[in-house]
Amino acid sequence: MANGVQNGGGGLAEVSLTKRKITIDSNVIIAAAFSKGGPDGSTAQRVIIKCKTQDLPMLTDVIADECLKRARRPKSRVTISEMRAKLNDVSSEIINLKPVPSAGELKKIYKIRDIHDLKILYSADKTYSEIVITQDKDFFEGVEGINARIMDIYEYIKEDRTCGKSNEN
Repeated sequence: MANGVQNGGGGLAEVSLTKRKITIDSNVIIAAAFSKGGPDGSTAQRVIIKCKTQDLPMLTDVIADECLKRARRPKSRVTISEMRAKLNDVSSEIINLKPVPSAGELKKIYKIRDIHDLKILYSADKTYSEIVITQDKDFFEGVEGINARIMDIYEYIKEDRTCGKSNEN
C-alpha cells in the first residue's frame, strides 16, 4: 500500500501529493546531458525523470544559458542541439528572468561561497522553488537568502514522499 491508503470501506484511496516547484541546478542538467546511457543511465537523469513526474521543474533562461554555455565549450562532449534537447526534456517551458541583477546586487541578497552560483539562487528565489537540487558542495556550506531546501541528487532520488522520509532502496 505504498501508493495508497486504506479507506473506511476496505478499499484503497489514492494519496494525493502536491507537486512542488523544483529548481534543478545547471550542473545536474549538464550531467544528465553528458550521460548517454539511456533514460535511466545516470542519477542526474533519474532526478529529471522524477522531477517531471512527481514535481514541477522550474527551468529558467538563466539556467538554460549556463547549460548552453557549457555545450559551446571547445571539445564539449555534448552538442548544442543535444543540450537543447535535454533542456526540452527538463521542461517545455523556459521561464524568463532576464535581465538578471549584477553579481554585486545579488551578493546583497544571497550568500554563497561561489559567486557563480548566485544566479541559481536567484532562479530558485524568483520561481518560488521549494527545493534546489544540486551536485555542488558550495550549496551545503551556509547558503542564505532563499527559503528553498537544498538537496543533493541522491537525497532527492531516495526521498519517499508518501512517508516523508528517505527510501533506502
